[in-house]
Amino acid sequence: MLKMVAGNPPKQILVLGLSFGNLDKFKAELHDTYIRVDRHEFNLPADVILYSGDGNRAFGTDKATGRKVFMVGLDTDDIDKFRQNPGKCIIDLKNDHYKIGFSVMIFSGETEESMTQEVHELIGPDTKVSISTKQQH
Repeated sequence: MLKMVAGNPPKQILVLGLSFGNLDKFKAELHDTYIRVDRHEFNLPADVILYSGDGNRAFGTDKATGRKVFMVGLDTDDIDKFRQNPGKCIIDLKNDHYKIGFSVMIFSGETEESMTQEVHELIGPDTKVSISTKQQH
């Protein structure tokens, strides 16, 4: 998985890149797989949880921790489109619509390296980037 944040509040954008390995696990384990992006990692106002099983989007409060959480579900159609069109299929979740304090863009690529190449022009001196292959649960 590739994670990066560009811009400054309130115009921040969290970019999430899912590798084919992430997509395969999401599809094989529907409703049992998620990736959590902790708000502290990128100084965001809320955590983001990507999960498999349905295409719902919801913003709320985690009852156990009291932290704000933006839930983004990916259904099998989303997963298939990401797998068939790496770098071209994009889910763009605008702050203007969801009112979460930042926007979220999700895309895919065969590997973390290929995704880094896709977004290299977006990476500047103030961009925070994290690349991980072990974020799935």
